[in-house]
Amino acid sequence: MILWLLSTIGLVFVAQTILYNKQLQGHPQMLIAYICMAECCMSWNALIQVLGPVYVSCYLGLDQIFAWTAMSGQGQYWRGTFNTTDKCAADLMCNSNALFFQFFQLLSLMLNVCLCADLILTIQSPFTPAGNRAKWYYGISWFVPTFMVIVIHITKEATDLNKLTCSSCISLYTSSSSTVVGTMVTGVGNYILAFVMSVYIIVAIYSVIYAYRRL
Repeated sequence: MILWLLSTIGLVFVAQTILYNKQLQGHPQMLIAYICMAECCMSWNALIQVLGPVYVSCYLGLDQIFAWTAMSGQGQYWRGTFNTTDKCAADLMCNSNALFFQFFQLLSLMLNVCLCADLILTIQSPFTPAGNRAKWYYGISWFVPTFMVIVIHITKEATDLNKLTCSSCISLYTSSSSTVVGTMVTGVGNYILAFVMSVYIIVAIYSVIYAYRRL
């Protein structure tokens, strides 16, 4: 908890320093600011995963609030079920937190890949305005995680044997447990995360070697 708090404060400080200082709002500082914000959101989702998304939502009553507002208290979960509304809402919030956790992980990795690629391109063509490439960096960085998370969700829906009920996530928790562990994205989600992380490591190592040899 202390490490999470310190890292979050550091990320917020760096992002706020860049965003509120006009002299630092050029490229690639803005890319670094977005990386900090993505990792800050990822850290929050990771904390909820560790504490237990169902436990947190039930403790704060968020599942009931969500059930009787967004879900109109009808107890329907996407395709419609006959389970109780609060379990459906808690299950939805649990799965949503896992998907957001995966999304911000991929977003952070893609932004870092673009930052490393920008170093290579800047050294290759130092007189070309690097800011002109920023829109492509942001577009690719948002498109890839969004597409991947949709694939993860569709794959999970297709492979979940219990997809017509609200127990795919809520069944992992007991009402009396206070030390629950959150569910992480598994299966295809892990393969996608491993692939993107491998790409990032390769690009990062190559950019360091390329910069060292050229400079």
